[in-house]
Order: sequence, then C-alpha cells, then structure tokens
Amino acid sequence: MTLSLLYLKVVEVMTALFNNMYPAFGNDDVAILKIMWDISCYWGFFSQLSIQDFLYQDNLLPQLFELANRLQTANRQVQTALRTAARTTSMKTGFYQFGGVASVTDLRAKVTDKKSIQDVEVNIEFLEQFASTLCCFVTKEERAPVEMASLMGKLTSYLTPVEHVSMVPVRG
Repeated sequence: MTLSLLYLKVVEVMTALFNNMYPAFGNDDVAILKIMWDISCYWGFFSQLSIQDFLYQDNLLPQLFELANRLQTANRQVQTALRTAARTTSMKTGFYQFGGVASVTDLRAKVTDKKSIQDVEVNIEFLEQFASTLCCFVTKEERAPVEMASLMGKLTSYLTPVEHVSMVPVRG
C-alpha cells in the first residue's frame, strides 16, 4: 500500500460525493440531508487524514484504505437514495432545526481532539449506520431496524420547519 494509492482512493470517494448530485439541491429536504451527509463525511473521515497526521504513518495506510473503501460503499448507497428522493417535489418552507442530529455536530466539534485510527473507525461505523438510516428515511421504508429509531426521529425533527426563529436570545 502506498500513499499515492490512498490519495487516489480519497479523491475517488470525495468525487462521488458531488458527481451528478446537483439535482439534489432542487428539493429542500434532500439538499439538507445531502449537506448533512457531506459534512459528516468530511469531519468524520477526510479531515482526520491530515489533522491527525495519519498520512505520514505508513503503517496506517492499509487500514485507512479499508476505511475509505467502507465509506465509499456507504456513500454510494446514500447518493443513490438521495438522487432518487430528489425527484419528488418538496414544498416545505420555513426555518429548519439544524441542531437536530447531535452525532453529526459532535464529529465537527471534536475534530481536533487527538484521535487514533480506532477512533476514525468508530466514525466510519457511525457513518455506515447514518447511511443506512438516511436511505431508509428518504425511501420512507416502514421497516427500518429498531436501532435506527432514535436517528430516524432526529431526522424527522431536523426536517420539520419551525414556525418562528428568533435571532435574539430570549431572556428568562
């Protein structure tokens, strides 16, 4: 395994995040989910490669390549589901509750914490579960596994427009 092969794999996975996905932005719900997925992939895997100096540890290259393969598989599922869902019409308006999925927010909030390759593997495990949940969510699959119930509820909450959003803190 060489660093060049890992770079090529990373470029291949990152390119698939955007290739043929422009139509997703024509549907509010799908666009929000796509952005959430893209951000999760970035903070959960891609950013960790350089922030944690993993690219300079030759002994980690085979594991990183395998993690990139796993992310590629999950991403392929998500992008296919999002492209299909983007063909539906979205008529929701209003402000969305962007803080709804704490696991996604945590990936970003803890990005500079010192991490091991095992921590990044945990991120990939989350991304794989998130991918399965997103696919069930956008296809409105009724028989989603029980372990997805919490995340499915958060996604529903996340995509429910709020009536009024105040930009000024409410004093109590």
